[in-house]
Amino acid sequence: MNVKSKFSIITILLATIAGISLTCYGISAIADKYVWANHKLKIYEESVQGWEACRQMKPEFYSANTEAISSCLENYHQAQQNFWVKLPKSHLAIIYVLVGLAGAIGGYTITWTIIWFCGYAVYDSVKWCILGLHTHTTRQVKSLHYQHHN
Repeated sequence: MNVKSKFSIITILLATIAGISLTCYGISAIADKYVWANHKLKIYEESVQGWEACRQMKPEFYSANTEAISSCLENYHQAQQNFWVKLPKSHLAIIYVLVGLAGAIGGYTITWTIIWFCGYAVYDSVKWCILGLHTHTTRQVKSLHYQHHN
């Protein structure tokens, strides 16, 4: 197995790991938004239910806290209108698939691109160093050869 083949295998491995990592990150970010929005809705829903129970059991306390109740109801309605809460499960699955594909393709492509540019830069630097060293050595040899014959 030559060096180029080993380098290619390592690059494929790194690109695959980057693609999988980016996919996991994207999916977990979407899942976090979805879970957090539903969690907030549940909290506000429980608050509204608590105020409703309070209205039935302690009407005087309920009527004394109209500002808090209206704030709670407003938060509840906002939570109900959240994009992630209103999103059907089938659309969420499609978003997961698209984010997964974008992450996999993006991570793989970015890794290949970075490794290719870095590899080319190293190759070009080494080539110029060797060429410069070769030119410098050739001049010295010609100079010595010229001094020897004169």
